[in-house]
Amino acid sequence: MSSNLRARVIGSIVLLIGLSLLVRNLHMGQMLLLTGALLFLAAALFFGRSYLQRETDWWMILPAGVSFTVGIIWLLSFAGILPDGLANIIFLGGAALSFWAIWMEKTHRPYAGLAQYPALLLTAGALLAFLSDQNVLRSEWIVPSLLFLTGLLLVSRNWSKRGR
Repeated sequence: MSSNLRARVIGSIVLLIGLSLLVRNLHMGQMLLLTGALLFLAAALFFGRSYLQRETDWWMILPAGVSFTVGIIWLLSFAGILPDGLANIIFLGGAALSFWAIWMEKTHRPYAGLAQYPALLLTAGALLAFLSDQNVLRSEWIVPSLLFLTGLLLVSRNWSKRGR
């Protein structure tokens, strides 16, 4: 990793941490949610614009997607239309979509194919959070279900290689 790329990665992480701390310190009550949502959506726009300007910065998809997801969650909370338990599902789903978008770059970027694994885990987490929110899945079923799905994935990925 070049020092220029490393500086941008570290700078992006510090920017998001600073942004969240600034929003928290504004102490504006209900307007805090709206201000935070707008700041996170602006950060998503910044990261997305950086990716569109330089496709070599494909990793900017992740902070753009996560910032956008957090901004949408805060905006829905401000509007009062976010049901209890839905924030976790939206966050996990948004993070999963960000990793799936990076995975789509696998033909152009050598390490982007590795994004499939966190994308699968986050997608499974969003699905399990949804099922748990709907009272279809109880908490004692989560770990066994994750282990079963992981085993199923590993077996199915190597099934075609078995006969060779």
